[in-house]
Amino acid sequence: MYSKSTDQITLLHGDRVRLKHLLRTRLVECGWTEQVKLLGRKAIIDGGETNVDNIIQKITPEARGLIPDLVKKELLEKIRLILQEQQRRDILKRKDELKKKDEHRKKEDFMKKDTK
Repeated sequence: MYSKSTDQITLLHGDRVRLKHLLRTRLVECGWTEQVKLLGRKAIIDGGETNVDNIIQKITPEARGLIPDLVKKELLEKIRLILQEQQRRDILKRKDELKKKDEHRKKEDFMKKDTK
């Protein structure tokens, strides 16, 4: 189980750039980035907040809530497809390993019979 999770994380790491690009593109397209900028300005003007960390902490919950469900669903679907492909590769790899192991065992059995 641990190995599978590690493989999936490795795969996701490899696709992270593409997923991040997709997310950024979709967030810009739907106007989310502009909405978040406005939230930041409001925190500065209305709340008098000047510390960047405090501004981020203050607006993050609302900013997350503004992410359209369609964007979340699309990203989750892409991740699901990546993981399914990895699972398919893992199954093929395991079958290949078992086949090689079986061939090796047959070869050893043959060698044992031949030496008797």
